[in-house]
Amino acid sequence: MRQPIWRYYEAPGGGQTAAREIAKELGGDVRLVAKLAGLQDRITSGETLPRDCTPLGDGLVEARLSVQRNEWRLFYAVREDGLVLLALCFAAKKSQTIPRMIKQARKRLAEWDRRV
Repeated sequence: MRQPIWRYYEAPGGGQTAAREIAKELGGDVRLVAKLAGLQDRITSGETLPRDCTPLGDGLVEARLSVQRNEWRLFYAVREDGLVLLALCFAAKKSQTIPRMIKQARKRLAEWDRRV
């Protein structure tokens, strides 16, 4: 059985929007990038920890990246019969940020589904 692969949301005009958000938020810190890669590997292999992911409905999932006292959220969706994990948004966790990012992730997912 094939494992899913990660893809990153791209804006209609091109450009890896989600990948840029990740790079900006993590600032090239190799330790943080490795932690995110580990989280994505657990998701891909179906071996997530209890606190890793929360389904938000309509196919949207929130994944938590916690390093010391810092937290980030990766919003993603499962597509193509489970073979694609589509990273939609990535942001530092702040109470005012999360509802806005969920809305943005839903908008990006709907737009992606219209294009595909």
